[in-house]
Amino acid sequence: MLHGRDRTRGEALVEEIAAEGGSARFVAADLTDAEDTLRLAAEAGAVDILVSNAGLYEFAPTAATDAASFDRHIAVNTRAPFLLAGPASLYVNGAVLYADGGKRSTLPA
Repeated sequence: MLHGRDRTRGEALVEEIAAEGGSARFVAADLTDAEDTLRLAAEAGAVDILVSNAGLYEFAPTAATDAASFDRHIAVNTRAPFLLAGPASLYVNGAVLYADGGKRSTLPA
């Protein structure tokens, strides 16, 4: 199962996987929304492994970061992986992978 916000891109990737002889399905969900994240977990059902690779960072100095931006950051980077790992843990026997990446920069406070 593949997840993302962009249904067009997700379905194109499913077609690409099928063209190579594989199979996949795509579920669109907004990880900033707890209910949508839980719906994604329910639709995933019994999984063999969970790879949590979504991430968000709205690049700004601390003084320029408002509460809404901070809340989106926490929702995608902390709450969503937690909400997805709970139901998945019933099936994966500890096989949960959290990935992080991106450019690292230091900003003034």
